Amino acid sequence: MNVLSQLAVNVLITASHYSLVGLTFAVPYLVSRFLNFSMAAPFTVGAYAAWFALCVASLPAAMLAAPLVALLLGVTIHFTVILPLEKRRATPLVLLVATMGIYAVIHNGLSLAFSDASRQLDAPILRQVVQLAGARITSGQLAGIVLAVVALASWGTLQRTFIGIQIRAIAADREQATITGIRVASLELLVTASAFGFGGLVGVVLALDANVTPSLGLNALFMGVVVALVAGKWSIIRIGGWSLMLAVLQTGAGWCLGNEWRHAPAFAVLAGFLILRSWQARDSGQRGAD
Repeated sequence: MNVLSQLAVNVLITASHYSLVGLTFAVPYLVSRFLNFSMAAPFTVGAYAAWFALCVASLPAAMLAAPLVALLLGVTIHFTVILPLEKRRATPLVLLVATMGIYAVIHNGLSLAFSDASRQLDAPILRQVVQLAGARITSGQLAGIVLAVVALASWGTLQRTFIGIQIRAIAADREQATITGIRVASLELLVTASAFGFGGLVGVVLALDANVTPSLGLNALFMGVVVALVAGKWSIIRIGGWSLMLAVLQTGAGWCLGNEWRHAPAFAVLAGFLILRSWQARDSGQRGAD
């Protein structure tokens, strides 16, 4: 029973990570319609900001520094790189490659500044072990699960607000939204800044499990891309559902086949999704030709 309880708790922890990272990627992707690889940066930058704040101040300062520094990074990237490219009508592929370069620069910059050594967030209160239905979970992991539930509920509520309706309109048809008077550029900045700030906070949650390294954002990048592509739309049920399913598959693979196989199911899901989409695109093209 303890083994089953521990597996269930591990699924919830992994699902919370997928949900948090997926939300960070999914909403900006639906608005901009290109995969912004620089969205992997706030996880790492937020974790390092929290680590530095813990070294010189306290936990509340760290929880404030992580989203704030990440938010400032997102606004800087938006105004210096993404917005100028969009004004030149750059294609999604050009934007994707540009954001890949941005993330590479940030990753290498962090490696030069802090080395590749693994650093632990010095927050004992977040590493206290709690017994939950016979399973062991740290207070930080429990806080991550709570944060995921709150975030999913908040995004679900946002869909019904005036701003949420405008964001959904942009995701449905960007040109039509512009014609109707929606301030697309302002809302895109708002979404990007919010996603980067939220990503900085999520980076703290991830760092409590994986410690702080320059490569922290790479695993988050893969998780976010899978959820953003497979979920396909701004649906809290789909994001939460796919996150839970991927967590079950990942935990099951790690338990049955070994920890080195934990990410194999996510690769399989992504590959199957891309193959299915290519078949659908081919069929629709053939029907259009007929």
